[in-house]
Amino acid sequence: MREFVDLLRWVVGRPLLTKAECPGGADDLVAFGPERFRIAFDSAPIGVALVSADGRYLEVNDALCLMVGHEREALHGLTFADLTHPEDLASTLERKQKQLRGEPGQTRIEKRYVRADGTTIWVAVSSTLVRNSNGETLYSVAQIEDVTQRIQTQRALDEAQERFRRAFDDAPIGMALVGPEGRFLRTNEKLAEITGYSERQLLELTFQEITHPDDVDADVEQAEQLLAGAIRSYHMEKRYIRSDGQPIWIMLSVSLVRDSDGEPLHFISQIEDISDRKHAERELRYLADYDGLTGLLNRRRLDEELQRERRLIRRQPARRSLLLLLDVDYFKRVNDRLGHKAGDDALRAVAQTLTRRLRATDVIARLGGDEFAAILADVSDPDDAWQTANEIATAIRSQTILTSGGAVSLTVSIGVVVLKHTSVGEQDTLVTADHAMYAAKRNGRDRIELVA
Repeated sequence: MREFVDLLRWVVGRPLLTKAECPGGADDLVAFGPERFRIAFDSAPIGVALVSADGRYLEVNDALCLMVGHEREALHGLTFADLTHPEDLASTLERKQKQLRGEPGQTRIEKRYVRADGTTIWVAVSSTLVRNSNGETLYSVAQIEDVTQRIQTQRALDEAQERFRRAFDDAPIGMALVGPEGRFLRTNEKLAEITGYSERQLLELTFQEITHPDDVDADVEQAEQLLAGAIRSYHMEKRYIRSDGQPIWIMLSVSLVRDSDGEPLHFISQIEDISDRKHAERELRYLADYDGLTGLLNRRRLDEELQRERRLIRRQPARRSLLLLLDVDYFKRVNDRLGHKAGDDALRAVAQTLTRRLRATDVIARLGGDEFAAILADVSDPDDAWQTANEIATAIRSQTILTSGGAVSLTVSIGVVVLKHTSVGEQDTLVTADHAMYAAKRNGRDRIELVA
């Protein structure tokens, strides 16, 4: 069609020859004169019109009639202003005046026509002025193409892009377009807020550079599977390192966009800050496993650790461990005399003494009230069990504990059970240690009872 339009413009631009001026005489007049223009005019696949200087349609072709829904005779009684959409008329008239004055301007414009049935179409109009030998305007030749489909398609694309832009930029979570190699191509304001980096700084980084070193390999592995087509998307919890060096937990969701040939273009990443949730989970785990007063493990967690140790002993017959149960002697007197806050201070002091005296690998727990327990795993000499318990009892007995209600001294009664291959099949190891501890209390307190 472009070649046809160029030919039409060439024909229009040539002067109409007389018989005398025609190189081949009268026989070639058809080839070079009005007849040639008429053939090109009528057979044009686009709308073509001869328009007078005042805008009236002098001649129109069938393509234009079909385009605007008017009969040829009806169009002869109209001007281009009658077809032009009211909102586009002012700019059209201004362009026409500039053209008549010979001023440079657009040779092609896009505007709307109102068809005979009242519907609107988009058209692209190109026009060429034809002047006589004195330079006076005779008429203009306009070529009109219906571009409604292209305009609608472009508008739909623009609207889709705008919706994506708004959804991307205004999302309440972090959003990023990431290249196949990991570099950030586009980010939103929320991601900058999450990471502490500006949007400009993020565009100079890769996701690997802001990911916690312990989480990089897992993320890269998932991305490689996505690139290979093994998975369609992936979700994972991982950590970012913020610009201030602080780690934060995020939930990452990633999908991949490919071009028409199936080649990867970029990842679309959604990033949600889950630091608060992770903190809450840690608190819940702490509450599930630890004693709120002393920070030691609680009874439920001690039971789990005791079962784990018994399983290890079953698999390793030579392994020996110790289970110690401690009860603070006459603790009720502390609460009654100094108050419960002073009692809490005293229990925390006992917990701190146990933590200092035992190994970092030993398990220490508060069972509740004034009872404590410890698992000394894989001891080198189980015959030293009494000595170990005695050292703990001595450490507690020898210290003066300062509480909110005053200074107190405490003693403990301890029951000790040696855990070994021949005894771990018993159902109630903890009960056995409990019996030993109460035997120590019955026998005068501040004592140790050992079950070998």
